[in-house]
Amino acid sequence: MSDDALITHTRIASLQVVRGHLNAAHVERAAIDGVAGEGLADRTWHAARGVAESARREVNRALRERFGPRDPHRGWLGWLLFFTLLAAAFALVTALGVQRIPTDTGVSGWLGLAVAAMDLLLLAVARTRTLSRAFPRALAPTPVLLAVTTVALANGDLPGVEGALAGAVVSFATLVWVVATRHRDAEARHEMDMAIPMAYLNAAPLLREGVAKIQNDVLAELGSDRAAQVVRVRDAVLAELATDHPKLRDAPTGVPAGALIIGHLTENWSPVYIPEGSNG
Repeated sequence: MSDDALITHTRIASLQVVRGHLNAAHVERAAIDGVAGEGLADRTWHAARGVAESARREVNRALRERFGPRDPHRGWLGWLLFFTLLAAAFALVTALGVQRIPTDTGVSGWLGLAVAAMDLLLLAVARTRTLSRAFPRALAPTPVLLAVTTVALANGDLPGVEGALAGAVVSFATLVWVVATRHRDAEARHEMDMAIPMAYLNAAPLLREGVAKIQNDVLAELGSDRAAQVVRVRDAVLAELATDHPKLRDAPTGVPAGALIIGHLTENWSPVYIPEGSNG
């Protein structure tokens, strides 16, 4: 098929994408479909997505292996912390509600005891090991909430004061302990606070290796002539459509066939900046 015919085909196929969602990868996909049939573009799309997902899984694996429940990304101590804050907030809401509509439930006290139990579990697991900077920030509101809960219950002569007070004391002690352990070892604190960026940095070579393999596979399957034709057709359509589609104006031109698809699906794999060419 001639370049002109392929340009027409690619333009029509690209414009079938919902307006506002069209990007350079869609244009390249249409160009590859026109030159080589639908299979190659689909395989490239799924392979690039798979490489990004594999790199993210490696990040999660490395963090889980190094830190276990203290994993600052997905460790279960983080969820425990969330539930302590939720329980403390609910205890306060319940206490204030009971003041308005008196009922002898003692729910706030039981929630305070639940917070105390969860904080003690956190301390038992963490011991003297450093936790991430998110922990002091998230722990800080809990003793305040439970202290206000205690005052509200005491002023209303309502049940649960002891439980709420116990939760406030234990949560405050937990906060002090976590802050103290973070300041005790500057090296461990730095390692923990940089754990997520370093995990992504260390996984970057895996991503680049996968990207290079996909790119080589695309070029090998197309061959030099068809690969060059994809580039010509893709770049011509990008130039045509850029006027009405601002997202296409900054699309790189002259890059190898498949590069725009691969880049679109892998460029945002990491939430942190990875320097180009970094080897982890």
